[in-house]
Amino acid sequence: MDTEQPNAEILVNYPPQILGATPSVIPYTPVPQNEPVVGAPLALFTPVLNRLGVLANAVKVLIDPPGRDGSGDDYISIELLLNDISLESRPIPIADRDQRTEFTLFESLLNDGINNKLEYKVHRPSGNAGDSTPLWILYSVQLPGGNIVPGDNEHPYLDISLPPELGNPPVIGKDEVDKGVPLTLFYPYMKAYDVITVRLQNSDFPLPPLLPEEVGKPKVVTVIREVLEGIGSNSEFQFSYTVVDQLRNPTQRRRWSKILKADVDVDRIVDTTITSVKGSPSNVDIPNGGITVETTVILSGTAGKGQKVQVLDDGTLKGEPIADRTTGVWTLTVSGLTLAAHRFTARVGAGTASAARTLTVTAVIVPTLTSVKGSPSNAEILENGITVETSLILTGTASKGGTATANATSGVWQLTIAVAVGAHRLYAKSRYHPTPVFSNVRNLTVTAVIVPTLTSVKGSPSGVEILENGITVETSLILTGTASKGLRRQRSVQGNGNGQRHHRRLAIDHRCCGRRSPFVRKIGVSPYSGLFKRAPFDGDGGRCPDHCFGSRLQRRARQTWYNVRHQHHPYRPSQWWLDCAAVQRRHANWTGG
Repeated sequence: MDTEQPNAEILVNYPPQILGATPSVIPYTPVPQNEPVVGAPLALFTPVLNRLGVLANAVKVLIDPPGRDGSGDDYISIELLLNDISLESRPIPIADRDQRTEFTLFESLLNDGINNKLEYKVHRPSGNAGDSTPLWILYSVQLPGGNIVPGDNEHPYLDISLPPELGNPPVIGKDEVDKGVPLTLFYPYMKAYDVITVRLQNSDFPLPPLLPEEVGKPKVVTVIREVLEGIGSNSEFQFSYTVVDQLRNPTQRRRWSKILKADVDVDRIVDTTITSVKGSPSNVDIPNGGITVETTVILSGTAGKGQKVQVLDDGTLKGEPIADRTTGVWTLTVSGLTLAAHRFTARVGAGTASAARTLTVTAVIVPTLTSVKGSPSNAEILENGITVETSLILTGTASKGGTATANATSGVWQLTIAVAVGAHRLYAKSRYHPTPVFSNVRNLTVTAVIVPTLTSVKGSPSGVEILENGITVETSLILTGTASKGLRRQRSVQGNGNGQRHHRRLAIDHRCCGRRSPFVRKIGVSPYSGLFKRAPFDGDGGRCPDHCFGSRLQRRARQTWYNVRHQHHPYRPSQWWLDCAAVQRRHANWTGG
């Protein structure tokens, strides 16, 4: 039975060798002192035929000739073991006793992620067996970033990024350079002691090997001012990287990550800004120069990271928020604003102030609807009034600058709308109150336009119809006809007023549209007849229009006129007039469709 060699000082068996292996790698777990550790990179293996005649990746293992036991022929055999498992035992011919012995080690036998122990035993006819010093082999089945990678140029699995708060594309100024620019890297199949090389523009910077506790986590590299200053500012500064593991496995085809570009200026100072003003509690943006009814606003902006920002309203300090140390964004709520114009600025220390943001705080006013007019007539339509116009001009008041929009000075708003025939209920709604607030209501009806007609003329009090071109001695007439529903009409009787037998022409003017009925009836009237005209009834009991030359009185639901002729009457250019003593009282009734 074989026995172990008792005296190691007599015969020393050196460790096996693998030509091309990476020396002095760091083992996954500690190994005995003076036992070599090497790495077997994937590029070291080449295809050879195995015992089954199949090509398989393998590497050559060399064993130096063991020391002789005595001076005569020394018959030995050498057994190769991997992880205490025998791979092959081979007798060494006497002719080859002093030559190196070569074995084949197939890649498939090596384990990923552990220390592989490769050693050999020297067996002699005496039964003695001598162990070699082990060779520890580290092997990785995957390259950094992976073995199968699409494309031909940038490595898609080597992630690289700058902080998102620097923008897209990133902007790096003096503040960022002073604090150091964090560059974040991550890739699959990361292993302990990988060496990352960062390329800044055309300069390469190998980093210290990854520590075991860093594996599987994003690697953050801080690029300091000295490095950036040495390379110089550039509006398209390039960042990229590649990886080689400690076994000397590079990325697939030695590819680099994508190139990340940034606008780098090592001397640029980040401006202080006001980027947003919102009302509170509505959280609605207030545009620059805008108007609000809220007396609390939320201001936001940017500044140098971690800096104290002074926010001023017309030069009065309102607060000193701290810009976020990561994003540089600051926020401040300002309450108790007066009903006046406000001008906000921001600055850092005695530095340059930001561009001003202005706004005006106005009083909260319940909206009103003060006027409804027809268009294009511009005639006021009263409550429960009737019109034939389908375009209306609405006017009212609201908080200054509000929506519809109210005038920024007077608070008056105006809006033109189109309406259909039918009844309408109009009102204004406030959109600047916390809850809906409504104005007063104006009701009106839009009726269809109908051309007026004059269907009957009767004497009064006889009630006798007066035919076309007829003659009557009655000085009071009853006129009947049709017109647009609900509207009042005006009528006219035209004559020469000279006290002679003559003809008069009767017609209906359509007050709402200015048209006259196509039916005209001529009659003869008494010598006392003069021009008289019924004024349009507008329901206000006020003075008749000037061209009516009379005052209207209410008497037994009828209207009475005192027709006083004036020599400059616009309806009668002739030079004649009636003395006031000759004034005739006229009564007229009117029924309309």
